[in-house]
Amino acid sequence: SIDIGAAPGGWTLFLAESLVRKNGGHVIAVDPAALDSDVASHERVSHVALRLEDGLDEIRKLLHEHGSGEEGSQIVTCDANFRPSVCARALLTIEPLLADGAIAAVSLKNFVGREPAFRDDICVALAQLTAGKAPAMDEGEGKVNNVPIAYLSKSVTST
Repeated sequence: SIDIGAAPGGWTLFLAESLVRKNGGHVIAVDPAALDSDVASHERVSHVALRLEDGLDEIRKLLHEHGSGEEGSQIVTCDANFRPSVCARALLTIEPLLADGAIAAVSLKNFVGREPAFRDDICVALAQLTAGKAPAMDEGEGKVNNVPIAYLSKSVTST
């Protein structure tokens, strides 16, 4: 499993304790910020303390070390402090390292502040995922109104 925007480590710990322990495997936590100590020291967690686009080689190396290198990761989570369109770019960046049929669990956050603009940004994100391409990653702005939604698979279906 790959957890994008992992710090402080809530999703990472959930994956390591609930999914990975039962099914085997390892969680690769990607975030330049520090993980909580109990997460960072977990035997089934590796921390790539870099921005996603700077850590792809390290993520690829860790996937190979933990047995997912040939097929790719089955699960990716993203609870990063990004606008929805930036989350889409993160998923597209990591897509080559995912297995066919991989599942993505994503929390989309309202950084635009107004509901119509947030909906527009979600539409941009879905268009990017549907097209399979997006411009380079950029920085997200501040935090406003976390809105958890979305189930996405590599084939870009949503419910």
